Amino acid sequence: MKSFDGREKSLLRAAMKDLLPEKAAYRIKLPYPNLRDRAYDEDMVSNSRSDLHRAAGTSRPSPRHPTCPS
Repeated sequence: MKSFDGREKSLLRAAMKDLLPEKAAYRIKLPYPNLRDRAYDEDMVSNSRSDLHRAAGTSRPSPRHPTCPS
């Protein structure tokens, strides 16, 4: 998005300055959170494998690829 003062979305901020609360308009942009919880990652892999096997109609998972987490 274009900017005129060096900040991201500065044109949008300027256009909406009368409608947005100042706290919201000038807050620091936060990146999407990085979820690095191993249990979460393992659960997602397991659920994805189950979904793929169910969709493929296989009764049991195929052997794991050596680079896949346990």
